[in-house]
Amino acid sequence: MERSRPLGITLIALFLVIIGMVAFLAAAGMAVLASMSLEQFLEMIEGEPSDWFIDNYALVFGTIGSVFVLQGIVALLLAYGFWKGRPWAWVVGMLLALVSIIIAFLQPWAIGFSDPAWVSQLIWALIWPWIIIIYLTRPKIKRYFGRAVD
Repeated sequence: MERSRPLGITLIALFLVIIGMVAFLAAAGMAVLASMSLEQFLEMIEGEPSDWFIDNYALVFGTIGSVFVLQGIVALLLAYGFWKGRPWAWVVGMLLALVSIIIAFLQPWAIGFSDPAWVSQLIWALIWPWIIIIYLTRPKIKRYFGRAVD
């Protein structure tokens, strides 16, 4: 019997496809930056970067680009899993939502508390992961992914 995909799952899957495509575009941008000559790079930026950054800018942009490629692959795989209702996608979605919550709490320490907007940023960074967790734990959604309903 074919399970009907809930609308929310369809929307999450489509959003993940968009995230994947944007990540691949960002990776392409990082590849362009990494392939620039030092002279081109220095003409493009304002200010004076550190000597370490000047010596390693291609490595930095290449590494960031690699992370974007990985993020794009994960997003597209997860989109497929959500679209098809794969049980592993439910687990990965829950884990990523939990990791997002942890990162949201750590972010003020990384960027500093001097930014007056850190509280509102924390609140916004917490809203979406909690919505995803609450949604994924609904009985109808758990059944769609073949999970046991409590």
